Amino acid sequence: MRVYYGYVGFLAEFLASRNIKPGEPVAVILKDNTTLRGILMPRPGIFSTQQILVIKLENGYNIGIKVDKILDIQPLEYRTTRKLAVTARRSTRKEETLPHVTLISTGGTIASKVDYETGAVTPALTAEEITEWIPELGEIAVVSAKELMNIFSEDMEPRYWELIAESVYREMSSGVSGVVVAHGTDTMTYTASALAFAILEKPVPVVLVGSQRSSDRPSTDAVFNLLSAFLVAAKAPFAESVITMHATTSDPLVLVLRGVKARKMHTSRRDAFQPINDKPIACVDPIKREIKITGRIIEHRDSSKIPVLKNKFDNKVVLLKTYPGLQEEIVDFLVDRGFHGIVI
Repeated sequence: MRVYYGYVGFLAEFLASRNIKPGEPVAVILKDNTTLRGILMPRPGIFSTQQILVIKLENGYNIGIKVDKILDIQPLEYRTTRKLAVTARRSTRKEETLPHVTLISTGGTIASKVDYETGAVTPALTAEEITEWIPELGEIAVVSAKELMNIFSEDMEPRYWELIAESVYREMSSGVSGVVVAHGTDTMTYTASALAFAILEKPVPVVLVGSQRSSDRPSTDAVFNLLSAFLVAAKAPFAESVITMHATTSDPLVLVLRGVKARKMHTSRRDAFQPINDKPIACVDPIKREIKITGRIIEHRDSSKIPVLKNKFDNKVVLLKTYPGLQEEIVDFLVDRGFHGIVI
């Protein structure tokens, strides 16, 4: 079966025959004589059993249309004005005048799209697509994008922390001004803490960033968070492992939280991350390109420091919640199974 940008079967053959590609404007004529105009989107669910066409409407919302309701799909004039304008703006800037920041993508909602047949969110965006999707990043730094892995954060494991730490360490050693790690939010605090201990003598910050809404939704917080994360990586005076996420449910500011002093407190709110027994290190206004220090700085930015990698993690350690009547047999079981440590 042919697969064409995630589409299969009839839709794949039809779109390919007319050379219509994702990102191009189309007019979808329905059998009830309704015409919908928008941008063709790729399908993340490439093995879908139903034929669903996904387009982004002019109001910013994405919709899925069943093929049995479609009479025709017509390509519209492809406008490249924005792309050319972005290219021209970048070409006028000398790279040596901007800091160099590396984006390492590990997956999560910030690198995902919605499957409009199932409603599920699936990893789909590469690191390069993220940077192309937000051309304003090029006004903040010279961006280098790398895709280390593409997983949901609930699948994160200590062995992956080792890979992330090594990748961040290599970028720091190469002389970049900062590193941004795109990460799922559910276990982001664990990874931020792991990186805080895995890389000593950090010369520049490592900034973990995610989003509560997938990148193709009009209500996404990904753009605001990413712009803020790049500002922190490029210009912040500290060199710590931090988390950069929304300060409130709207879009005024972003908080910079110390990785070892943060926790996700809500499943869907934009301001889900809060400091624990600490104050935010800084507040960021990505529109004004401002960083305001609000807390204490423990590790200062210093390009003369040489980072030290300590990225070995023991996965035979368990976190045990204590409660009245906790039975000693539980601890005995863990010891007998060869666990090296128990955190109660």
